[in-house]
Amino acid sequence: MRVLQVVGCMNMGGLETFVMNVFRNIDHSKVQFDFLYITDERCFYDDEIEKLGGRIYRITGRYKNLKKHCNELRKFIRDNKDIDAVHIHAVSAFCLLDAMIIKEAGIDNIFVHSHASLAPHKLLNDVMKQIIPLCAKKMIACSDKAAAWLYPRYCQDNVVILPNGIDVRKYTYDSNVASEVREELGLSDKFVVGHIGRMTEVKNHTFLLKVFSLIKKDNPNAELVFAGDGPLHEKLVNEAKNLGIIESVHFLGVRNDVNRLLQAFDAFVFPSLREGLPVSVVEAQAAGLHCFLSDTITDEVKITNLVRFISLNAGIEQWKTEIETACSCGVKHPDLSNEICSAGFDIRQTAEKLCCLYENS
Repeated sequence: MRVLQVVGCMNMGGLETFVMNVFRNIDHSKVQFDFLYITDERCFYDDEIEKLGGRIYRITGRYKNLKKHCNELRKFIRDNKDIDAVHIHAVSAFCLLDAMIIKEAGIDNIFVHSHASLAPHKLLNDVMKQIIPLCAKKMIACSDKAAAWLYPRYCQDNVVILPNGIDVRKYTYDSNVASEVREELGLSDKFVVGHIGRMTEVKNHTFLLKVFSLIKKDNPNAELVFAGDGPLHEKLVNEAKNLGIIESVHFLGVRNDVNRLLQAFDAFVFPSLREGLPVSVVEAQAAGLHCFLSDTITDEVKITNLVRFISLNAGIEQWKTEIETACSCGVKHPDLSNEICSAGFDIRQTAEKLCCLYENS
């Protein structure tokens, strides 16, 4: 069964990491993934996708040229008769447009998957989401909050919640790995605050820099590590300079060893403005890290007692106090892999559940 994954691109990001985690663990004797992008650029995961047997196709993005996007998508679906199902990964209610075109072009087996939790255009979102159940054969979401964002109230009971699973064993804390990474990064004997995420407005990195600047005043031994890249990279570098902390902020860019990198952190800080259910927070808990999250994020990501939610309205002083208090007795990195697996966040469980959804559609 060939399932077309409709995504913007497959660079390093939460949604993309989740899709790749599933692709690596799904039963390839039953299901094979192909990918449809709206970018001409080579993406981070392309080599691995092709090694796993996935085919990659590209069409014009809807924001670049809407008419061309619609025509190319319609033609693509009609020309590729071996597509058995289409899985649309949605971070906007505009996914409805693609779902309508795909259905009109001859495919009824459409899965729509919500990965976000707050619409930038709420009124338009509220109108469009009423129509999605007419096009989607199966509605999926990473959390209840993500389901409420994309699907109308009357069909919430029909939404399948698919946890953003990870390979838990890869993230379990190992003191030897932690020492290796800290030495590689020049962080031995430091108090390390870490963050994993694409550098966009929604991740609220400027707020994090301000919180860290207060931590640094109290603890000269503190260092901040960013893993990820994006359009705001230069702006954040300048902000760190303006705050006088640039020498203590490490911009590592995109990493393919997040499981190792998390071992070197003492605290994981994630003050996003909105999220569906962030994969990186699941990974951080698997590494035994204290996690400090904005209260805009769904509480479904609180799998363990390592997670603390803090209001963004509380101010940077409160965030600084919460982080310092929680870490004042040292960081022990407990092994909570059993809890995470029991909560349904093991990727093998996720992949098996999705495979069953495909096969029974």
